[in-house]
Order: sequence, then C-alpha cells, then structure tokens
Amino acid sequence: MKKTKIIFEDKGQDCLYWIIDEKGKVVDCSPTTRGLWLNSKVILGQLKIGIKLSFTNQGDILRFKYLVEKIEAYESN
Repeated sequence: MKKTKIIFEDKGQDCLYWIIDEKGKVVDCSPTTRGLWLNSKVILGQLKIGIKLSFTNQGDILRFKYLVEKIEAYESN
C-alpha cells in the first residue's frame, strides 16, 4: 500500500506530520494527538506545498492551521 508523509511547518504545535494512504486517509501522525487526526481524510486534489491543508473529519470540511512544508513518499520498516 502506497503511503505519503505530509510534513507541516514547525510552530511548536503538537502535530508535525501526517502519514496518509493512497485514498488520503490519515493512518498515522506525530508526535501527539493521534486520536484527534486518525481517520481524517485529506482532500487530495488540493494537496501541495505552501498551503493550509484541507481535509474532512467526522463529516466536517476543515483546514489545518499550519502550512504544508514537505510532501514525500513514506516507506515503513
């Protein structure tokens, strides 16, 4: 299963990155607040560096407070 790591700008927040699957579903994040973000779904058509990420969570369309700094393929060990 292909996964992508979305890294957010670091402004001292609790969540620095999300790992998403090929459908945009958040399957992991770090360093904390996993329970808040897991199963959210990224709106893939709007995913790019330098934007505030759009996603859905419990039926609501939301925007992440911090900018996307980097997007990279994720390989788990």
